[in-house]
Amino acid sequence: MRENRRACLAWISGLKSGLILASQKCSHAKVVIDQQNSAMIPHLFPVRVYYEDTDFSGAVYHANYLRFMERARTELLRSRGVHQGVAISGRKGEAFGFVVRRMEIDFLKPARMDDELIVETVAKNVGGATIDLTQRVLRGEELLASAKVRIGCVVDGRAGRLPVWVREKLGLNPAS
Repeated sequence: MRENRRACLAWISGLKSGLILASQKCSHAKVVIDQQNSAMIPHLFPVRVYYEDTDFSGAVYHANYLRFMERARTELLRSRGVHQGVAISGRKGEAFGFVVRRMEIDFLKPARMDDELIVETVAKNVGGATIDLTQRVLRGEELLASAKVRIGCVVDGRAGRLPVWVREKLGLNPAS
């Protein structure tokens, strides 16, 4: 079992995009393909802890978990065809961006230098102007941190509606 988990983490770490949509080679990914409900598919993003991520005690500094989660959210969007550079530039219509409106985070156990982590992100609800997600930082099967995140859409510096094409790509409960 432990060797299978190591093989799985090595497979995940080897992916350049961090995107995993199927777990045929890795039973630990626990990913289910569901074309009708793609928002519920967990996105897994590998992270290795470096010296720069740690504090004086050798544990990951708490703010760095936020950085890991931000990267994972960006890669989730990218995996669904929502590229933030395109969004900000307005190349697909109106320019818009994303901001964290609310985040509730629980730090449970410390990660340490050289740990191989997985940030699991699941879009729970896509509304007219917001996206609700859950995120978990795992070392193997051990939960280190978890968060509930609400992302808001901004247009010209103010709250705005998510473009229809974004809601369609993200899937779950798209508001019209």
